[in-house]
Amino acid sequence: MLVSHSKVLAIIFALPAEARPFIRKLGLRRARGSGPPTYESDKVRLVISGVGRQKAADATAYLLEKESAFALCNVGICGSRAKRHAIGTTIYVNRIRDNLTGRSYYPDPVVRHEFPEAGLVTHDEPQVMTSVNPSPDSSLVDMEAAGICQQILPLLPPHRFHFLKIVSDHLDDAKLSACYVEQLVEEAYDGIWEFMENLRSVVASEPIFNEIADFKYNNLAKGLRLTTTQRSHLERLCLHRVSAGDHNLDILDSFENIVSAVKVERNKIFKKICCVLLP
Repeated sequence: MLVSHSKVLAIIFALPAEARPFIRKLGLRRARGSGPPTYESDKVRLVISGVGRQKAADATAYLLEKESAFALCNVGICGSRAKRHAIGTTIYVNRIRDNLTGRSYYPDPVVRHEFPEAGLVTHDEPQVMTSVNPSPDSSLVDMEAAGICQQILPLLPPHRFHFLKIVSDHLDDAKLSACYVEQLVEEAYDGIWEFMENLRSVVASEPIFNEIADFKYNNLAKGLRLTTTQRSHLERLCLHRVSAGDHNLDILDSFENIVSAVKVERNKIFKKICCVLLP
């Protein structure tokens, strides 16, 4: 848990052609070192992962290990089963379903935007319109998003990771050239960057933990061995308490030495703590 907001926004692309407009317009410089191709400035760290869930997961881990980021955005092209999503449309992904595991992830859109929203399914193979759709309420398909979610959940809360996809095709098995992909992203750049700058402003306005509050939060979460979801919920309640004036989280002092390795007991204690923290 950070006690100050990082200034760096992490961005992941699968393809070099997707990343080039951002590298050029933001004046990013190539970073030295091993790992996936990385470009950076004092405000942005961009990684090109390569295609596929595992490469995306590895790039996410690499990116966040190298640099503490206030948020992460995945930008890139996607296919759409719905013809209502015109080619070139930027879509905010409000649900990611992993076709391999069946698990779903839900980014929290705290930034106001004008993008249409839709669900997306991550597959391990390219899809065509006749492919079986495991999630009829999700019209978009890609090969990376679920891999990113798998890595990022323990590191960032859902309101700090976002997926912006540009419709490149309607699953008609057309071959997409690098020039075509780059042009799609180039045309979508302004709207996407505005979203990212607004995200920066929203996060910068959030309360943060001082060192005392940070210690109490982490000590409690570790002592109770909270799940990722429980940690995220506890963090939000604690930050709300901080913003209300309890800067040191004194309200948690009575739970200072509580530990539990038993799931049922832990959940009871966690529920009690949440009730205490609620306004």
